[in-house]
Amino acid sequence: MRYEEMETLALLNEFEEKAKLWGDLIGHNARKANRLFSQLDLMDKELRRSPEGRSGMEGLLSHDSQGVRLLASTACLYWNPEIGVAALEQLASEPGLHASSAKYTLKAFHDGTLNLE
Repeated sequence: MRYEEMETLALLNEFEEKAKLWGDLIGHNARKANRLFSQLDLMDKELRRSPEGRSGMEGLLSHDSQGVRLLASTACLYWNPEIGVAALEQLASEPGLHASSAKYTLKAFHDGTLNLE
């Protein structure tokens, strides 16, 4: 099934599941993580098209998984930079690999070099 044919809640649940797996794979299996990231990017672009999808992504900002929060907060920069930046700043203050990614994402966003398309 194509992502644009999925109902928002089903797509959001799949995004959450794959984002958690992606977050766990980073640093351990780059090949699988990269394949997942490509799928997550497509899901993100579909979810941001609707108010329900954007609201669902914002709901993931408090997820237990740093990987889920990293991807959701980066996505939120597209439509609500304030909450995206706040979530990335929080994540950047935590220990771990995803904290470093959050710092570089914030830097690129503030420099105007982050591709959100």
